[in-house]
Amino acid sequence: MLVLAAVWLPALLVLDLVGAPAETRRLVVSLVSHPLWFLAVYLVLAAAAPLLRRVMSRCGLWSVLPAVLAVTTVDAARGGGLPSWLAPVATPVAWSVPYLLGIALAQGRLPRRAGGALLIGGIAGVALLLRLGYPASAVGVPGDHWSNLDPPSLLALALAAAQLGAFLLVRPWLARLLSRPAAWAPIAGLNRAAMTVYCWHQSALLLVTFAAVPLGRLPGLLDRPSAGWVAHRLYWLPVFAVTLVALCRLFHRPHRRPVPIGPHRHPDPAGPHRSPDLVGPRRDPVPIGPRRCPDLVDPGAAGQAVSSSVASPCTISTSPSESSQRGRSAAV
Repeated sequence: MLVLAAVWLPALLVLDLVGAPAETRRLVVSLVSHPLWFLAVYLVLAAAAPLLRRVMSRCGLWSVLPAVLAVTTVDAARGGGLPSWLAPVATPVAWSVPYLLGIALAQGRLPRRAGGALLIGGIAGVALLLRLGYPASAVGVPGDHWSNLDPPSLLALALAAAQLGAFLLVRPWLARLLSRPAAWAPIAGLNRAAMTVYCWHQSALLLVTFAAVPLGRLPGLLDRPSAGWVAHRLYWLPVFAVTLVALCRLFHRPHRRPVPIGPHRHPDPAGPHRSPDLVGPRRDPVPIGPRRCPDLVDPGAAGQAVSSSVASPCTISTSPSESSQRGRSAAV
């Protein structure tokens, strides 16, 4: 985040010096800074994760109900205008719903058969909410009377449920696919750079746009949306992607933890070919020795055997003197 500010604060100063319109500067600030709200929500939910795990363990899937009711209440009050303080409070509450569902998935409370219910229920919920007048866009766009993300609405939660349901349905297939190193490696690399991609993806859009300004209103980039705008926009996606990759290579700093070097250890413990000693805690081997006598399991039975001076055929001697003493007792 500090690197992002170090790059764009001087850029805004340059835009001011060259006489860029105030609307352009506001747009740059909006595109660069708006994605950062997610980081604040993420930190809040990460800090609350231990509490949310306990709530899920105690209440199960019912734990999402209070948050859903809170979002419903906020949606009902949108018509009269929401106070400015409500969005920062309601946003973490709303996103706690998919966060709790993720905890439920990690705890094994969401089997694959729940995927169909979540997918169908989410799609049906979106269709119903659209008929009730909710904006069709998942994010705020000009012309909508309010945004489904400011704060998150029931439509956003319905979309989250549908996405989670789709994931549950394809999860076994994805697991088989990612068991292959060739498929797993790029996904793992992208996951390690996910935060960098998130923070810099709008910067890639802005850099390409500013670079194209001297060329005029290029179709799909600087022109107004029209019938063919979407097709023209698709042509620019590879340019955006290449720019984003360059930014990630420049600013991504992978966090490398030292891995003990030894036999049968994979360089990345998260990889698909983990050594058995990395899968779980190491278990001590079961002692191998003479067969234990059942009468030694019960202390009472063991005491009776000793008091009667009868040596059981499977009694284990602990010392030579004890063995010889038992032999003399048996002879008597």
